[in-house]
Amino acid sequence: MLWPVRRVRWAGWLSLLLCAGGVSCLLFAGLLLAQGWLQLAPAAGIAVLAAVWGIWRSIKSRPLAGTLSLRDCGLWEVTLSGEKKNMRLTHAWPAFAWITLQFHDPNSSKQQELLELVVWRGSVSRPYWCALWAHVAGQLAMPGQVQYKESP
Repeated sequence: MLWPVRRVRWAGWLSLLLCAGGVSCLLFAGLLLAQGWLQLAPAAGIAVLAAVWGIWRSIKSRPLAGTLSLRDCGLWEVTLSGEKKNMRLTHAWPAFAWITLQFHDPNSSKQQELLELVVWRGSVSRPYWCALWAHVAGQLAMPGQVQYKESP
């Protein structure tokens, strides 16, 4: 079974919010240090350019889409931008219309390298949605054991 996935959308908004906060702090510091508005003009110009760049980037960037499938060995195969990785499910956040899944690459040397993906209820059929929930629940109920996919 293949489930369509997308990268978490809030990550892009969070980076835009952090960028706007940083630019605001720079403008405030410049206002405090400057004696007149004329000296603040370069900082304001940089802030406007940064804001335009952030808005352009948020419009042009789309959430990364891919597919998710459960392999016979119990690992999840995540395909993003044509690149396939076998990953271990570490956490799931279910909701009524989607489920957010967190994966870790067992072959990665970095312990903190985690990937969060979203599967939307409307993008899969009811049997696929139920199968996804069953596989996720089975793996999270027994995290120390590898859950093998049942062969039909």
